Amino acid sequence: MEIDSYVLKGTGKIRRGLMDGDKESPEEADIFDLCRRPDCPRDIGFHCEALMNYRSFEVTKKPVSEEVSKKVHALLSAHFVEVNTNSPSGFCCSMCHYALKGVKDCIKHITGSGHQSNEAAYSMKFTAENLPNPSEAHCISVSRCLRGAVERVGISKAEILRRQTLLGELNEELQENNIECSLTLHGSSTTTLGFQDSDVNVMVVLNCNQEAEPSRRPYPSAEENSIYLRVVDFFQSHPNTLKISTCSVTKQMLIQLYESENETITIGLSKESKPRLDMTNMLTGFVNMSPLVRHLVVALRLWAKYIDADDDRKEGLPPFAWATLVIFFLQRTKFLPPMNPLTLQKPEACMPLGNQREALDEGLLGRLWIDLLRFYSSENLYSFVISMTGNSLELDHRVKDRKITIEDPFNKTPGKKSKIQTSPHMYEYISKMFMSAFLYFGIPRTCDGSMYEAILPAHRQDICSPFVFHQVLQQESAAKDVSEETTLDEIDYPKWNPVNLAVKVKGEREAREWLSSKPTKKLVSVKVRMFVDHLGGANVLEQDVRLLDQLFPDWVYEYKFERGLFFGKLKPPIFCKTCSSRQHYVNDCPSEKYLPGTSTDNNVDFSSARVIQEVMEKNYDLEALKDRDFNIRMDILSKLKEPLLQIYPDAALELFGSSVNGFGTHYSDIDMCLLLDDEDYRRNNTLAVMSKVQKTLFRLREFQVVYFVRHARIPIVKFRHIPSNLDGDISSCNTFAVRNSLMLRSYADIDPRVKIIGLFWKRMLKICDVSCAAKSGLSSYGFSLMLIHYFQQLEHPVLPILQQLQQQTRSAIMFDGWDLQYFGDVNNLKDVWEGYGQNRSSLGELWLGLLRYYSEVFDFESHVISIRESRPITKLSKFWISNSLISIEDPFLFGHNVGSCLSRKNSIRILNTIRKLRDVFMSQVDSAVLETYKDWLSYFTDPKIVQYQEASKSKCLICGYTNTHKPNCPQRRKKLKLDVKVLPTPDKLRFDEDIAV
Repeated sequence: MEIDSYVLKGTGKIRRGLMDGDKESPEEADIFDLCRRPDCPRDIGFHCEALMNYRSFEVTKKPVSEEVSKKVHALLSAHFVEVNTNSPSGFCCSMCHYALKGVKDCIKHITGSGHQSNEAAYSMKFTAENLPNPSEAHCISVSRCLRGAVERVGISKAEILRRQTLLGELNEELQENNIECSLTLHGSSTTTLGFQDSDVNVMVVLNCNQEAEPSRRPYPSAEENSIYLRVVDFFQSHPNTLKISTCSVTKQMLIQLYESENETITIGLSKESKPRLDMTNMLTGFVNMSPLVRHLVVALRLWAKYIDADDDRKEGLPPFAWATLVIFFLQRTKFLPPMNPLTLQKPEACMPLGNQREALDEGLLGRLWIDLLRFYSSENLYSFVISMTGNSLELDHRVKDRKITIEDPFNKTPGKKSKIQTSPHMYEYISKMFMSAFLYFGIPRTCDGSMYEAILPAHRQDICSPFVFHQVLQQESAAKDVSEETTLDEIDYPKWNPVNLAVKVKGEREAREWLSSKPTKKLVSVKVRMFVDHLGGANVLEQDVRLLDQLFPDWVYEYKFERGLFFGKLKPPIFCKTCSSRQHYVNDCPSEKYLPGTSTDNNVDFSSARVIQEVMEKNYDLEALKDRDFNIRMDILSKLKEPLLQIYPDAALELFGSSVNGFGTHYSDIDMCLLLDDEDYRRNNTLAVMSKVQKTLFRLREFQVVYFVRHARIPIVKFRHIPSNLDGDISSCNTFAVRNSLMLRSYADIDPRVKIIGLFWKRMLKICDVSCAAKSGLSSYGFSLMLIHYFQQLEHPVLPILQQLQQQTRSAIMFDGWDLQYFGDVNNLKDVWEGYGQNRSSLGELWLGLLRYYSEVFDFESHVISIRESRPITKLSKFWISNSLISIEDPFLFGHNVGSCLSRKNSIRILNTIRKLRDVFMSQVDSAVLETYKDWLSYFTDPKIVQYQEASKSKCLICGYTNTHKPNCPQRRKKLKLDVKVLPTPDKLRFDEDIAV
């Protein structure tokens, strides 16, 4: 029966009756028109007469029959509209919490898009909760679908062998060139949990690295850095190399190699990472336990790819997270045992399970797949941590923010072991797509579609009608031929006739052979109570839903694994984690885009340059570190030396940083380093050393706000000296910082213009709020290196390269394999440097040149800022792949990137700040400004004039740092009496009650 005629069967009769009558009220006409709308539910349209009679009762106040009243109440109640006699409105929608007046309002509300959307969501949830376990034939069909999809897109043995062969050839060439490393595959190329076109992930494994835990070292060794540089040179000079690029997202160097006549292969080369190798080994161990693990993981990754949820650049989950979801589910069902990093080292931990159930149960894969979808569509993923170690970790109720939390068991970085992988928007999307996929695979399907759309609750059986289906049964003994059956009832749905389906799937000839083959088939009638809605969708009653899954053999069911089958009306959310916009992804974020600067007019009048020079000279007089300030720092150093040297008699406590490098101000922090003689003790027991330093400072009454920053790259103890109101910190294992400070002091002493411009450079960047590393900016040390680099790159350099001069005169001084020598005899510099005193530019010209150099000339995308060499250095040649746009080489520890702590957004903010300073200082000076400001220095140091944009708001409300939040702020921990010492302070230093001072 056609849907339209079926829906209008009742309304046409009423319409004819109304047309024949003498009167038709406007209310009745409106109800009739609503019932004829295409989106009106079928049961509403079919019972239009009862609704209109009930409406007449409301108008005339005449009693209607009890049968009509019950019918209307049941009809409205089926759509969650209840009769409320105690309310003046008369009706209320319990789903939408909406008061309604009269039948017309009820019908209008039920046919509305908002109510129908809520009703559809409720129907989907009820169906998912009451969907029975699939039959054996159903599971076999789903297993066949999954195996076909995995064989079609999964990485093959031939592809893995191809990659291993290529890597073997490259390793032989590395050995021939005496490069002490090897290349190894990791990721999907080893675990087999990827696709045929998955990335070829290759890692450089160093033969020289024999340490049990290399991550303890706060800096890379010189030998490691040398090997990495030789590997880069090897690929750059390789005859088969076609193109080399970098990917900052995966931290890999992408190398396109010529493989054969018309084939190329691209490998993603990365530095050695023990967590990545351990993760690869653990996933490989799970795959070896059961082949079903590979099928489930590849199928889930393919499903995630089809719904656009596998790209972490678009707020999706990375590949290892989807594998973790599968393993977590299999461990919850006791199919896989738990495994942690310790059990991974035992050979017997990754042995095959030897479960005979897999070999005997052909439908086990399909059953596990359906159960996996059921699990993740019904569980609240934001309430626990998903882990493959077998740990059941409940999230604290204060941090349940509707996000998916995945545990990385090998990431030892504090605070990132349980990493939040998705945004709330992506969590909602993935949860709904799990529900959609579960309904697709959980409901029986044939080549004509799903057998039903939804499940109806038991109390709605009054709107259902019995429908006859034919079930195929196999008889062990001989029986009548199917064509001779005379006791069968006529089937109500011809498209679900098993004979017709067999003809569609196998063809007429093979279908007849199947029907006549042994064991003999028999058809029996099965009555199922169903309801066909206004769109033709069949809804089955809750009690009869199991019958529809037992009608056909496995080959009649048909499931497809294709893009577009799981979407429905949903689309992936668009969300940018950088600026929280719903209009674009992070790749298209305007704040992540950097456009090279354009050249400006070179002409600056003499008066403007003179004003700038006066401003910088006045700033130097106000800001520079005087002898009195330096003596205060030395006095603090001496007060700390005595108690610390009692604990470590062979140690030395030295100043470094702004206090001694020539670029300090009177309010600069006091940076100290505790140098120990025993190298192994210093490196492996840094936390224990700094813990004793913290306890020592607790006992000194002149020091307050003492707390231990354990999780920094180099752990430090921070404090405040009360008499001088200066902040400071003490670190250990920081020999390079002490040496860097001495070399910067030598550079500052070469030319007085260096100090003057350096102090003004630091002050301007501090005003613009970009010079604090703890606030997502660049450290003042990094900006000092930028300044020196500029002075070295001028046509007539202001500063030489002291490390190159030293190489010409003396031998190297080595520490941990790094050369710490430089030319420090500044008084005799003119004897060894030909360019001494040749640059005679004014302060104003040098200042404007500095701003223009980093705004217009320097290529931040591909080059590195270095004060060690005069030649340009590329990021590619140093194997530096990071999201930061600004790369600065440490002069001694030149394997360390000082700018690696910056995100791309903050790097662009710094560069835009420099451009803003260029525009401000290059503009024509106007004496009218002095009517508003006290002097030119006040004008140029006004944040409203020089700031590119307001400072970031995502920082701690107490201490102002972006790497802490209020619950974990060290200055607030006095209430817990942990790590922080608080003493009475003068009124001028007293803070709010909530702040630990």
